[in-house]
Amino acid sequence: MSPAYRSRAWPARSGPLTHVLLSSAVLALAALAAVLPGSQAQAGETRFVDLFSASVAVTSRSAAERRDAAKQALQTVFSRITGAERPASQYPQLGSALGRAERMVSGYQYQPADGEQLQLQFSFNQSAVRSALDAAGAPWWSANRPIAEVWLVEQQGKKRRFVTSSSNPELYRALQQTSARTGIPLRLPAEQGDTRLSSNRAWQMSDSDIIQAVSRGNIDAALIGRVERSGDSWRGQWKRYQNGQISSKRIQARSAQAVAEAGLQPLASNMARRYALSASGVSDSQAYQLSIDGLSSPRDYLAMIVELENIAGISGLTLLEVSGSQCRFSFNFNGSIERARSQLAMNARLADTSLGSELSFNWRR
Repeated sequence: MSPAYRSRAWPARSGPLTHVLLSSAVLALAALAAVLPGSQAQAGETRFVDLFSASVAVTSRSAAERRDAAKQALQTVFSRITGAERPASQYPQLGSALGRAERMVSGYQYQPADGEQLQLQFSFNQSAVRSALDAAGAPWWSANRPIAEVWLVEQQGKKRRFVTSSSNPELYRALQQTSARTGIPLRLPAEQGDTRLSSNRAWQMSDSDIIQAVSRGNIDAALIGRVERSGDSWRGQWKRYQNGQISSKRIQARSAQAVAEAGLQPLASNMARRYALSASGVSDSQAYQLSIDGLSSPRDYLAMIVELENIAGISGLTLLEVSGSQCRFSFNFNGSIERARSQLAMNARLADTSLGSELSFNWRR
């Protein structure tokens, strides 16, 4: 019989703690699973976005226009948090909240820009926004969001080039504005001189090229697009890589803004379906168990507890057992096990090693 490994006594946290024995054979299997190709899904880079502010273009500083602008800005905030393009249509009770948008404003500021239209920047009360979304039964997508890469190629005559701030300021600005509206943080690799894809290969949009480029970047989602302008219209195609799948959408647009929205809005909606938490109440809360391996000291344990307790949607975290370098917990989560897994995998210090219906992660120091 292989020697047993007794659980360590260093974690000091309330909750049922059961000391168990694990054979070296079980530990060997766990180690083998951790090094098998594809067994660890690396979480992509994330960035915190501002959920509660939005800017609206205005033509004057009148009270009437400010009132209308507040409604538009609040609709942007609702869209950013829920992932819905038209949140008041999908969640009708949000319509009444839009009617009292001015009362939810915590501050506003006019921002004149040289040669550009006057902008009115609003900030909204977080508690008021949360209450409105909860009352409407709308989901809540937290501020920590995956970064999406965008490779967009424009063809002019026989010349093809990536859209950057210098090559096409109009399209670049449209991408940044749509990024801010949807709450999808973007990275344009071509802007940083990244050569994983050439403009010609990106234009061809080969699935194998897309998968290869994505696999070499620390990302969960990517948009690869090609556009050509003819008069006042844009034509082309977007391909979206997300969750290991590739989908495509034709571009028929009358503006650079519409080109950007054709790619980013479907991406935002799909991300929200994966990451947003249900606001339908405690009755939907489910109990799950979670194993975390790779803990070697009390410092690791305490850091891990802090990380878990800061993950959106997790409550009732209880330590069940400790064995060797592994801890097992129970917790409550308002959503499916796949959504819980997605939320956990968003944390850069947790490497997903889950198999089937279990939730298992390795701790990254």
